[in-house]
Amino acid sequence: MTNNKIDLFVTNILFVMVLFVPLALLSGPFVPDLIVSLITLIFLIYTFALKEWKYYRNRYFLFFIIFCIYILLRSIFSSDPLLSLESSLFYFRFGIFSLAVWFLLDKKKNFIRYFSIALLIAFIFAIFDGYYQYFFEYNLFGFNGEGVRISLPLNDSMVLGNYLARLFPFFLALYFFQSQLSKYQLLVLGSLFILIDVLIFSTGERTALLLLFISTIFILLFISKYRLLRSLTLIISVFILAFIASFDEGIKSRNIDQTINQLGINQDKLIFFSHRHESHFNSAFLMFKENPLLGVGPKLFRKYCDKEIYKIDKWSCTTHPHNNYIQILAETGIIGFIMFLMPLFLIMNMIFSHIYQKIFFGKLKLSDYQICIIATFIITLWPLAPNQNFFNNWISIIYYLPIGFFLHSLYENNKN
Repeated sequence: MTNNKIDLFVTNILFVMVLFVPLALLSGPFVPDLIVSLITLIFLIYTFALKEWKYYRNRYFLFFIIFCIYILLRSIFSSDPLLSLESSLFYFRFGIFSLAVWFLLDKKKNFIRYFSIALLIAFIFAIFDGYYQYFFEYNLFGFNGEGVRISLPLNDSMVLGNYLARLFPFFLALYFFQSQLSKYQLLVLGSLFILIDVLIFSTGERTALLLLFISTIFILLFISKYRLLRSLTLIISVFILAFIASFDEGIKSRNIDQTINQLGINQDKLIFFSHRHESHFNSAFLMFKENPLLGVGPKLFRKYCDKEIYKIDKWSCTTHPHNNYIQILAETGIIGFIMFLMPLFLIMNMIFSHIYQKIFFGKLKLSDYQICIIATFIITLWPLAPNQNFFNNWISIIYYLPIGFFLHSLYENNKN
């Protein structure tokens, strides 16, 4: 095959695989991770064979690969290398996945349009199945959640709310990328916004509800177009949520009463999220105090939390501390924590620069498309919320998917 034919073949293969990722995420961790691993392998072989170094020569990938090398070394020299390497050995695949997305955006000029359709199909499927499960207590494929909580359509994991909340600002970005939306498109999008708001509330995932609120406020503060659309849909959603809470005692108990009780608002002492979470955090902090520079090693919180010196109570031991910042401190120490903070500093610098340009020069440094993608980074890096395991493959794919789109937008702007 000629180089042009190879290029077209690889591009089309990657194109189809990436389009399938949003739907695959609804099946749980295995299928999307398999797809991302294949994308990474194909992209690495292609770029190294054709010496396509453009995607690796940027400061963002440099920060990422240094972090990967660090956690790999920390695992090798940890007390349980085999267990620790399960998280760190192939962690680089997520960053390469982002580069492959950037590559497709360069090669396929209509890629955003096609991907927005793929994500829309996944969202519609998730919304339909979620409401079906809410009303019938099991979904179309026989899975059911726990109590009032709602599972993924193709898996019994109760993270549908997280899926929708974390990808919602990215969903907005893809549609705001279009220069002008028709009245019909605005009506459809507005209806979807309301359905998503209400479903996230109905899943009983309070963290997802918090993240949705944070991203919505951030987007409303900084976007220049369609602010009225999102404001109106949010107001309508709030009225519907109040109505649901008034007649659905299970949802009200989970989202409101249980939150108040777990935070200790009705008591003398305010608790950080819940007593269980506080126990996880305190146990992880003790590990950090004992190993401040390097931490105990990726994935090793679960091994150490049962040790007497780190045990707080019967709730302190679990698979991970349920907070990214505390997990990174406990498992990778100050060195890993500083690396983890670098993306946050870069994002805050962009936001402050955007505000400065707008106030003093009347110019917008960031487009609405970029603002919405940054909103996904804000909720990923938000410190005051419980999280899944930072090294979990399912959540990592959601974390890294928007990065390729954002990198493409930055370097495309630099060319213009």
